[in-house]
Amino acid sequence: MPKIHLDAIKKTEALLQELKRNQTKLIERGFNEQLIRKLESDNETARIYNDEYEQIRVDYKAKTAQLNAQVTAVKKQYIETKRFIKSHFNPSTWIQFGIVDKQ
Repeated sequence: MPKIHLDAIKKTEALLQELKRNQTKLIERGFNEQLIRKLESDNETARIYNDEYEQIRVDYKAKTAQLNAQVTAVKKQYIETKRFIKSHFNPSTWIQFGIVDKQ
């Protein structure tokens, strides 16, 4: 996930740690304990989403590499097949093989 999101998650974790440490002082002044639990829950959900996002990014990179390698292989085979047809058949018959080149 973008660094800005991970930074926000980490900053929130640090804040939560201090809120819990000073929970008694906060409650004495009217701070709602449920807000701490909600923030904690929402931040944990954000961390889970971040972890899932990072895994998807890793998988995406791997699939992209596989795709690029496969397309390179297909292009090579295409060129070799096209050369074979062009060298063994008259240009007027190339269209029968799906080759629309003029020469």
